[in-house]
Amino acid sequence: MRRSALLAIILSSFVLLACEDPISIDLPSGSTYLVVEGWITDQPGPYRVSLSQTLPFDSPETNPRISKAKVYINSKGINYFLTENPEKPGEYLTDSAEFVGVPGVNYKLVVEWEDKIIVSNENSFKPAPPIDTLTYTFVPNIFVPETLSFTSGYLVTGFVSDPATENDYYRWKVAENGISFSGAEDLILITDRFFNGKKFGFELSSLLFQIDDTVTVSQYTIDAAAFEYLKNLNTQAIGLGKSTSTPPSLVRGNLKYLNDDEGVILGYFGMSSVSSAQVVIKKNQ
Repeated sequence: MRRSALLAIILSSFVLLACEDPISIDLPSGSTYLVVEGWITDQPGPYRVSLSQTLPFDSPETNPRISKAKVYINSKGINYFLTENPEKPGEYLTDSAEFVGVPGVNYKLVVEWEDKIIVSNENSFKPAPPIDTLTYTFVPNIFVPETLSFTSGYLVTGFVSDPATENDYYRWKVAENGISFSGAEDLILITDRFFNGKKFGFELSSLLFQIDDTVTVSQYTIDAAAFEYLKNLNTQAIGLGKSTSTPPSLVRGNLKYLNDDEGVILGYFGMSSVSSAQVVIKKNQ
């Protein structure tokens, strides 16, 4: 795979919303904050929740992991407890045989750590529409910024029939030959504002593939809050180091301290259903 110079996601006959400015908070340089990250889906688990702390901006140490916390997911009055991974302190896992996310059911995360209780917003998620097809097109003479040279390859496009329900939000993850792309520039997000209830195409226009590559696209349905959170994170990550970038600041998610509305927690507990499709690049499509 080679990255092309086409860094925007091009929707067939549609225009993406422009990114809004990230949330900006003035922070003292010595502040530390709890970070909670986790997602559940309707796919087989186990699901992971990670707990850590930030360090002062000038600290040479790595972020400390939070061990021996009580972590559980609450749904319909039932608590599903997560077990800390003995090989990765600060990582907590669900029992894959006991717990699988179900669209339309409400969930919230609860973390009890020291004398603090952290809770996420309670929410549910929608079923994911299938990816109808994945197609690919050969493109010659694509400029590759990393090598300052031209190359050729195949661009992949997917097609999805958006449900008639309004306010659907999508996230796509892409893997090449089983290896996922996880950089900030690989975060693909759109809303159905301009194509609600219609079939639309999305082009993986920053990725260029070659003959015999296996391309796997996973489609996640997320809610508006997750969409804004991920978009703001992406805006900051891509903008770092640019002369026009916004100074780094905290992007708050959907977690809070119980009985303390002023406390700051970083991270997000999200949920989504997932649909996937795969295509193998061949010379004669």
